[in-house]
Amino acid sequence: MIEPVYEKGYPSYEAVNRKTTYTKMLNPGKIDNLKKSNWPALYNEYYNFDNRIVKIHKVSNTDYKIKMEKLEGFPLDDWKSVGKLSWKEKVFILHEIASIFINHLQFKSNLLKQGEVFFHSDYALCNIWYCNGVVKLLDPESFKILDISNQIELGSRYFGNYYEALSTFRSAIVENKNE
Repeated sequence: MIEPVYEKGYPSYEAVNRKTTYTKMLNPGKIDNLKKSNWPALYNEYYNFDNRIVKIHKVSNTDYKIKMEKLEGFPLDDWKSVGKLSWKEKVFILHEIASIFINHLQFKSNLLKQGEVFFHSDYALCNIWYCNGVVKLLDPESFKILDISNQIELGSRYFGNYYEALSTFRSAIVENKNE
């Protein structure tokens, strides 16, 4: 279970790698989303629903840190690494990009009100990694509770990121189809 600790502080944005975990220091503006009382529990519940998101071990507002699993792989905007993948791997990744996104809309929780979804607001290729045959969505602090009753905001602001990631990756694999 994620154990949040909320206090005051203002560190700079940086990230520190360790052997088995990755600690991300957040800009204080980003921590506001995590201060919502049910965010850590909701994130953990979502992880149990779809473990293709990065696993969080601890959230701390004392020093604005999120401690999460360390991933071995590369972001999907790393075209050199993507180019080395087989056609079959690229098609699998394209399917996973769509599937992970759709799960945002299928996830149900008692922690969400009617009409709300737990949504990743920065669904970009740099936040989607390919790790030894598994696709993972990173940047956990970008998950937020979103009221989808405002369809205009949902469509233009959030679906736009998804469509851009999907179409950009699709274009990249179509260009390299003849492997």
